[in-house]
Amino acid sequence: MSQPLDIRGGHDISSLQQLLYGIRVQNCDTKFFIPEDKLRAVLSKDAVIEVLKRHHPFYLADEIVRFILDRALKVFGVLILMGEIIQIRRFVQNDQFRTNQMDDQIPFAKETLRSILVLPHLADQFFEKQWEFIAPTFSGQVVPRTLEPWTVFPYVSETPLGSGGYGSIFKIKVHPSYQPRGLGPAVEVRFHMKAIVMKPPLHACLTRK
Repeated sequence: MSQPLDIRGGHDISSLQQLLYGIRVQNCDTKFFIPEDKLRAVLSKDAVIEVLKRHHPFYLADEIVRFILDRALKVFGVLILMGEIIQIRRFVQNDQFRTNQMDDQIPFAKETLRSILVLPHLADQFFEKQWEFIAPTFSGQVVPRTLEPWTVFPYVSETPLGSGGYGSIFKIKVHPSYQPRGLGPAVEVRFHMKAIVMKPPLHACLTRK
C-alpha cells in the first residue's frame, strides 16, 4: 500500500525534487511515470508560490503562478526535475498570448524545445523527462492507437499470453490513476494488449478484459 504524501514544511526546488522523485512509479519496462493526481498534490498553490518567489521578481511571480496552476503544471514539473525552474519564464514568453493549456502541447518536439529553451542540453533534458508526465490513460476503446516510441506505459504488471500475427499478446494490470474514467481505485482493471513493433512507431491495440 502506498504511503500518504507528506508535503508539509518549506518548499524549495530541492524539496520539491525529492517529493516528485518520491511519487514516480516504475512500470514493467523499468521506465518511470508520474500520476497526475500525485503531481497536483505535490505542486499545490502554496508550494508553487513559495518556490517561485525565491527565484522570480515579485512583480512577475503572480502572473507566472497563475500560468503554472492554470495551464502548465506538467511543464513546471519537468523543469523541477531538471533543476531549472527559472526556465518557466521562457515558456510564458513563448505562449503567444494563447489561453489554451500549454500542458496539452506535451510532448514537445526537440526543435520546438530548442527554440524555447535556446540551450541544446536543456532542450534535450526536457525532451527526455517530459514522457514521465504523459503516460496514456486507457479507456478500453478498440480503435488502434499509434504511439511515439518514447511513450511510457502505466502498467504495473505484465503476463505474456502468446505471439503471432506480427505481434505479441499480453495481459496487463494498469495503475489505478490510468484506468477508465468512472472506476474507483478499489476496482482492479486488466487489459489484453496486442503490441506490434514497428521502427518507429509502436502500434498498440488494447481491449479490456
